[in-house]
Amino acid sequence: MQNQSTTRPDTVRPCAAPGAKACRPRKEDEAAQLMWDFYKPRKAQLIADIKEYRAAILSGLMQGLPVDQVFAPYVKPPEPTRPAKRTA
Repeated sequence: MQNQSTTRPDTVRPCAAPGAKACRPRKEDEAAQLMWDFYKPRKAQLIADIKEYRAAILSGLMQGLPVDQVFAPYVKPPEPTRPAKRTA
């Protein structure tokens, strides 16, 4: 049986996938791997000081909350659109 913490993102358990509902509680090592797998490709979209919230993120994942739900408060707000420059 393959270790869940080393699976590719496209083969992650359904409750670990973004948009999933809460599932069973996770062990710390599994939650840490999920945290890394979510963080790495999305680093640019997350707030700069996200490392300060590691404990809160890890706690939410260990409770079985969906990954995207746990990370949602740490996503950068979208940049406002700039008005189009008018040419005369």
